Amino acid sequence: MSEDEIKKTILSELYRAYFLSNGAVNLYELQTTRGWNITEFQKVIDRLSHDSLITPWGGNYRIKSNGVIEAERLKISDPKLTDSNNDIRTKLLVQLGQVYKEKGKLAFEFIENLAEILNVDKYLLTYNIQVLDDCDYVEQKYAGGVNITYKGLERIADYEKRILLVEEFKKISELAPRPRGRALQKLLAKILEQQKWPQEEGVTTTNEEMDVIIHRDREYYLIECKWEKDPIEASVIRELHGKLANREGVRGIVWGKMDLMDTKVKGK
Repeated sequence: MSEDEIKKTILSELYRAYFLSNGAVNLYELQTTRGWNITEFQKVIDRLSHDSLITPWGGNYRIKSNGVIEAERLKISDPKLTDSNNDIRTKLLVQLGQVYKEKGKLAFEFIENLAEILNVDKYLLTYNIQVLDDCDYVEQKYAGGVNITYKGLERIADYEKRILLVEEFKKISELAPRPRGRALQKLLAKILEQQKWPQEEGVTTTNEEMDVIIHRDREYYLIECKWEKDPIEASVIRELHGKLANREGVRGIVWGKMDLMDTKVKGK
């Protein structure tokens, strides 16, 4: 087994142990059971420790908050448990954000009350609070109190923007084909703008029309937006390639949404 595979297995096992029992794992027993090469295994342990992903814990090892985030990023943690954790963190930040709006920065909420309000397991909530605390989204107070930080408020603001985009997308999906395509183009421009990409939408020249142009530093992209019921045809790619041929250093993207409800399985 490669060092990368050993790393993923270790993070996956420690992730499960942390959230299901707030526990640690004897990694040397795991190494023996899995039959890993001891030299490769030790290299992985040293690297994970150096990167602050895991830490020694009473003779065993325990995952750290950075390790939790890394396991979720690599999609190696248990999917159901990961979804549950993400849901808990989102609900927690939203609730604490509401407390901030109503009572100000110094206001906090107790973990016991939060578990009841959010209808989640108190201990699972506590472990996720620690992750958010280490990421500077919340701050733990005395006697089990928790409040949101300014970084947490920024995260909530970003979350609310994304929710609005999802709602806008749902409305677009109900439009007729022609206005739907135009609305999708505007939505993409808005998303890119939020991601700090300056954009120009609906750009026309004497003989060309470009859906969206984005640029940052020396990077330039022409983007074609399509919402089709069938896979995008080669003619669309050829047309975009023609536009790019006259523009040195500019790249192209075809950004599409297939209307699966209208798609038929050919040959059936």
